[in-house]
Amino acid sequence: MQGSPKRRFSMRFLLLAAVLLTSVPAAAPALADATTCSSFAAMLPPIVRKSAIAAVDETYDINLYSFCRGYQFHDTGNAGGLVRTIANNPVLVAAIKDADWQATPDDVKYVQIVGKQIYLWLHHDPR
Repeated sequence: MQGSPKRRFSMRFLLLAAVLLTSVPAAAPALADATTCSSFAAMLPPIVRKSAIAAVDETYDINLYSFCRGYQFHDTGNAGGLVRTIANNPVLVAAIKDADWQATPDDVKYVQIVGKQIYLWLHHDPR
């Protein structure tokens, strides 16, 4: 007996939830450090051109992510040389301020541009 479609859906949902919950590690701030916080950065391109940052306008989909809150992070990432260019782009500055009114372009540590999407990773602790 196969059961009703509604029951099959709920069982699939429960199975998917169980798989996701067991495969995602629990947040453990005590285990985090600069190495584990920035491990995702190995997948990002090491160089983003200043001209690409300057070209970002309202047509871009801007995605901002916060990482390693509560931990000191002294790496400038791939955005170290882009801070002034980011600060001179009013669209990016507005997006950063909308995400966190205390954040500044200095808080951007990693940048990735894919087509008309830009991803900014910010390390910012409340001042």
